[in-house]
Parts: sequence; structure tokens; C-alpha cells
Amino acid sequence: MSEPATRYLIDTSVFIQAHRAYYAFNLCPGFWNSLVWFHNKGLVFSLDKVMEEICDGDEDALVKWAKSDMPKTGFVPSDDADVVAWYAKMQVWANAQSQFTAAAKSEFATEPDAWLVAYAKAKNLTLVTREEFSPNIKWRIPIPNVCKAKDFMVNCINTFTMLERLGIQFHWKE
Repeated sequence: MSEPATRYLIDTSVFIQAHRAYYAFNLCPGFWNSLVWFHNKGLVFSLDKVMEEICDGDEDALVKWAKSDMPKTGFVPSDDADVVAWYAKMQVWANAQSQFTAAAKSEFATEPDAWLVAYAKAKNLTLVTREEFSPNIKWRIPIPNVCKAKDFMVNCINTFTMLERLGIQFHWKE
């Protein structure tokens, strides 16, 4: 019996940095089309709170894509009881960490990051982010730091690792 395919949960940073830099819509539409395609296969998702964060601001190409091209089911609700329970545990964990400033803990309680890690933990998804593990950081709580905490142990990778694992390639055509 084969193992089920890995499912991925995408952080806001992946969308924003891809849109603003290396996978701009006019430069690499295949990136955005592949996210929709793999979502329709049940492998790529994001969170309702990420959609809120994307839509908080000017109506740019990313907002238009999130509202019209990615199916509504691509941004899953975060109010599941298991997710809320993991979110609460992550807040307790964060507040117990003397490494982080009070401002970092406050931000962690209001930003989508804790919700993303909680959802990934509750649903056994691999979290995809552009953030990096930073063992000595004090001023914020990076997603990979929470994922690596022994209380959570959530798989966390970057965009390029996800693309490679999904077998996505972008081809140039003459």
C-alpha cells in the first residue's frame, strides 16, 4: 500500500514574495496555475487568515488571483476545533518562551502564523513558508521556530522544495 501524497499549506510570505519578485504574474503564470491545479488535486491549500492578509491593502494582481483564480476551497477555514486547540497550545508555548520579546508574543497572537502552524499540525500538512529558522531571534517568532519546537514538530519547507517535490517545472518556449 502506498503512502498518501504530501499535502501542503502555504504561508502568506510565499504568495507575496512570489508575486513581488521571482514569480510575478506576467513573468511566470505557470507558478500560479500550478497552485490551482495542485489544489484541485487536493494537495495545496492555504488558510482563510492568509486570504484576509492578502486582501488587506490595495487590489493588486495577487488579490485578484486569490479572489478569482484560486477556488474558494483553496483558503480553508481556521475555526476547526482541533485547529483552535493547537492554536491555544501554541500561544501558551510562545508566552512561556523567555527568548521572545513581549511585542513578538503579542504579534504572534494576532498574525496568521500561529494559525498556520496549528492547522498544519491538526491536519498533518507540510507548511510552506519563505521564513527561515532563527534560533537566536528575539523580536519575532518565525514559523519554522514553532514548527521545530518539540511540542509541535510540524514539517516546514520553503517554496522551492515544495515545487521540486510536486515535480513542477517551468519551461521556456522559443
